[in-house]
Amino acid sequence: MRQIEVYGEVYVSNYEKATVTRRSGKRRWYACCTIPPELREFFNGRRQEYLSLGTEDQREAFAKLKDAEEEIWRRFDKARGTLE
Repeated sequence: MRQIEVYGEVYVSNYEKATVTRRSGKRRWYACCTIPPELREFFNGRRQEYLSLGTEDQREAFAKLKDAEEEIWRRFDKARGTLE
């Protein structure tokens, strides 16, 4: 488990960190995070979840990464809620 500080509060995450990447043939940057194996059925069997960072500038993409990572993790938490 990894502790992460977000807006002054500390959270514990069981998820992989997101990375900045470009998708094939696309100009914009994306946040990419590995979907945990137990949640893949809720994401049509995909192994990766992508979220557009809405920019073609790499520096701006890295600046937006944390917010995108939090959104992806919220999606994972929502799917995990359907498991329990």
